[in-house]
This record gives sequence, structure tokens and C-alpha cells, in this order.
Amino acid sequence: MSDALGIELRRVGSGTRRTFSEGEQRLSEWMAENAFVCWLEDAEPWLIEELLIERYDIPLNLDQNKRNRFHPELTAARKEAKQHASKLPVLPR
Repeated sequence: MSDALGIELRRVGSGTRRTFSEGEQRLSEWMAENAFVCWLEDAEPWLIEELLIERYDIPLNLDQNKRNRFHPELTAARKEAKQHASKLPVLPR
């Protein structure tokens, strides 16, 4: 997706924080057109999160979700993006 949107993960500031820098706006626009997001206030959100991951196919949530068929691919993609970002110059804040 980074190629399609023309964005790449970059280190900023101290170099420990990562962002898509100028690409954040393009990513936000894509999400507005393609992603469905909702939220629910809960005093113990980790309990409902566990239930939702168990019951539904939520591929982008890696925590507690190793059974998802997309988990290995997404984990590898995130690792590769972080490694690539670590090789690029750090951007100023």
C-alpha cells in the first residue's frame, strides 16, 4: 500500500518515533474513503478487545491475534518498513 500511496515510514525527531511524514495526509484521505472505524468507551477495553479478536477477523490488530492468517505477512511487512526507515536519515520534527 505504501507504493500505491507513495508513502514510506520515516524516523523523526529523536529517531525513535516513526511516521509517514508528508504521507500522513494521503494515508488519512485513503482511510476516510476506505476504512470503517468505530469506538466504544469501556472501563476495561482490553476485555472487549480480546472478545472481538476472538470472534471477528481483525487482521490489522497483531496483539493477541496470531491465529489470523494475515498475521505473519503483516508482521513481516511492519518489520521490513521499520528496518528500511532505520536506514534513512532522521527527519526534523
